[in-house]
Amino acid sequence: MEDNNVTPDAITYNSLIKPLCKNRKIDEAKEIFDEMLKRRISPSIRTFHAFFRILRVKEEVFELLDKMKEQGCNPTIETYIMLIRKFCRWRQLDEVNKIWNAMVEDGIGHDRSSYIVLIHGLFLNCKVEEAYKYYIEMQEKGFLPEPKTENMLQAWLSGRQVTEGQVTDLEHNQLEHGSPKKNVKPIPSKFDKEKDFLREPETRSVTREGGFSFWEK
Repeated sequence: MEDNNVTPDAITYNSLIKPLCKNRKIDEAKEIFDEMLKRRISPSIRTFHAFFRILRVKEEVFELLDKMKEQGCNPTIETYIMLIRKFCRWRQLDEVNKIWNAMVEDGIGHDRSSYIVLIHGLFLNCKVEEAYKYYIEMQEKGFLPEPKTENMLQAWLSGRQVTEGQVTDLEHNQLEHGSPKKNVKPIPSKFDKEKDFLREPETRSVTREGGFSFWEK
């Protein structure tokens, strides 16, 4: 590039790094990234996002997040939403909580989009009660819920109320007549009830339409 009197900048390097990352040529992308730093060219938010999209190990994600801050490139709300979505797909909810808390520590408030992504991620990881808690918190902050999100959680809430009524009757029956008979179904756990609800065709349809189909990942 310099032979043609073209001085490379962040845009130039990003144009090389992004397609390499997209094609999973991570080693080549890292070489160009290292060259970029040696030339004292500051990586942009696009540079880091290209790497975040292809990382597959949580330690690497947090290492890159630290490096991003060291380079003076502060994570944006889009960065954190990307990472919340990634860890939800990996079903690593402890890391989701770390990212959610890091947003506040870095002075980035939780907005409507981040709530929607978090709620969907928790919902699809069978953490429906926790998702509902954030749904209420979202509304208390004045954010309007996404219609599909509201439909999913309201359907779960209605189903839970019906199921809890049935479970209460079953519990009373077992207390009155002793231990349950062989043909009496055991009382389902909260996790089982939530998992069964998430398997309903209607629920899966709504989540797929919303662009949050994590089922096969």
